Amino acid sequence: YIAWYEKMPLSKWQHHTSCLRLSIPDIIPHNIDRILWLDCDMVVRTNLKEIFDIDMGNALAIVAEDKISDCRRKSSRQINWIGLDFQGYLDSIGLSKDAQLFNAGFLFINVKLWREIDIHRKFDEYVSKYHNALAYSDNDILNYVLQDKVKYISNYWNLIPSLDSDYYPTIPDLRDIHILHYAATKPLNPQCTDKFYLEEFWKYFFLTPYFKENPAEYINTIVEQKINAHNQNIRKLARALTCWIPIRKWRRHYRNKIFMQPDTLYTLHS
Repeated sequence: YIAWYEKMPLSKWQHHTSCLRLSIPDIIPHNIDRILWLDCDMVVRTNLKEIFDIDMGNALAIVAEDKISDCRRKSSRQINWIGLDFQGYLDSIGLSKDAQLFNAGFLFINVKLWREIDIHRKFDEYVSKYHNALAYSDNDILNYVLQDKVKYISNYWNLIPSLDSDYYPTIPDLRDIHILHYAATKPLNPQCTDKFYLEEFWKYFFLTPYFKENPAEYINTIVEQKINAHNQNIRKLARALTCWIPIRKWRRHYRNKIFMQPDTLYTLHS
C-alpha cells in the first residue's frame, strides 16, 4: 500500500493505512463470512443489528448512498489538488459519469465472496492501470471494483454532516440519522466549522478518558470552534451587506469595517 500511495496524486490528509480495509479477507479468521467496517471518525447512534439482519445475497458489500457525490457531479467546481471537476475526475479513473457511488467509511463486507473471487488481485489490476489518477485512493478502488455488485441502503447509515447548502438545503433531523461520519476536517480541529451536529461528537467525547485526562485542552478547542464559526458568519454578513457596492476597493473597505466592529468581533483574548 505504501508503494501504491507513492504513485497517487493524494492530498496531505490521506494515509496508506486507510487501504487496510482492502486486506480484511486476508487478516480475519476464515470462519468469519461477514464483517462491518466503520471509519474511526464516526458516531454510531443506533443498534447495528439491523445491518447484520440484511440478506446480502450475492452482493460483495452493503454500502450507503453517497448524496454528496451525487451533488458534486452536478457542479463545475474543481477538486483543488487535481484541477478537474468531479465529472472529469470520474472519467479519469475509469468510472462512468452516472455511476452510483458510495463512501467507503461504511462497508458491510461479504468476506466469503471477496475470498472466492480473489478480490485483491482485482484491486492490484485496477491500481496498476489508474494509479496516476487516484486522488481518493481506496475509496476510488472500492467504487470501481465493487461497482454494480453492491446493495445500497439509506445515506443515513453514513451521513457526512456538511454545512454546504448544495449538499443539504435543510439539515436532516438528528433522530433520523443512524451514523454521523465526520469526514475531512475533524471535530478535534478548532477550524472545524463546516459541519452540523458537532455537539453530538462532543457529547460522546466527554465520556472518554481523553477528555477526562485533559478537559481544559478540549474545552478550549470547543471555544475556538465557536469563535471561528461566529467570525465566519460575520464575514458572510459583511459580504452580503456590501455586495451592491460597484468598486472592489470600496467593497473590501466596508467589509473590513463591518468585520472589525468591536461588538461583532470576538477573539480568544476578549
